Amino acid sequence: MSAPSANDLSALDAARRLGIDLNRVYVLLRLGRLDGRKVDGEWRVDDQSVEEHLRRRHRLAATI
Repeated sequence: MSAPSANDLSALDAARRLGIDLNRVYVLLRLGRLDGRKVDGEWRVDDQSVEEHLRRRHRLAATI
């Protein structure tokens, strides 16, 4: 059984940080666009993955 890392966010916290719906976080996890793992049946999302996703989104928005 793995313990959550200090660099992990709950899926809900990741959704709040990204400003998206919780279900969208689950989709991004399944697609591999966010790094995460299940711990005791709960998704834990790597905070660096969330920050990288935000950077990609901002770069994309800057090109539009």
